[in-house]
Amino acid sequence: GHSIHLRARSDDCWSSALDKMLSRLDCASNRCARLSFLAPDDPRIVDELKLQQCQTMQQAYEDTPLWAMSGNQRGLIIQDITQKVDALMNPTAVISPAEIGTCGSGRRRAAHTAAYDWSRNGCRVECKSAMVRLQSNHSSWRAMFAGVKVNQGLFDDLLLSLYTPCGIYIYRHDLCLGLSRSGKRQPAEGHNISIYSSRSTFQWQSAVDDILSKLDSSDC
Repeated sequence: GHSIHLRARSDDCWSSALDKMLSRLDCASNRCARLSFLAPDDPRIVDELKLQQCQTMQQAYEDTPLWAMSGNQRGLIIQDITQKVDALMNPTAVISPAEIGTCGSGRRRAAHTAAYDWSRNGCRVECKSAMVRLQSNHSSWRAMFAGVKVNQGLFDDLLLSLYTPCGIYIYRHDLCLGLSRSGKRQPAEGHNISIYSSRSTFQWQSAVDDILSKLDSSDC
């Protein structure tokens, strides 16, 4: 599909930038129509957030770094941390940025969509991060690493960074544990790696222990 962009000057404060964008949407010369406005404290928003943000998750993560960030922002920071750890564990290695390359259509990739994340002495390293989350039905906890493009020759080493209430755990994955092998996902979307705690595990501490035990007992 197409993208729709509304821009303001980079040196504008957020309120001034917002006013400019809204004025463009409200301008009589286009066919856009403002349908509604909801303030952050609107009861409808508050009620929806209560449904989406499970109290158990909040209690587990609220005092930890990165909790309040968006998933994308948190993922980028964890990737940067993982790269630094990789460099510390391989002090004589040359760590280099990924080569951008081209996508399947032949077009040049954007920097954030490179086929892998960095190079270690020529070894192409891909990093995926996931947060240990309580399942919506509260039956168990899960860490899901999404969009892993295995068997496509895009990377040589897959590192998984597991964000938990007690810290970040980094593993080299064996390309086997928890890898989804069913469904009709297109190759471009990649597979998911899902690791679950035992069913009816409600405490995050026990859930993290379960998930780490599965990783430690595998070939990861």
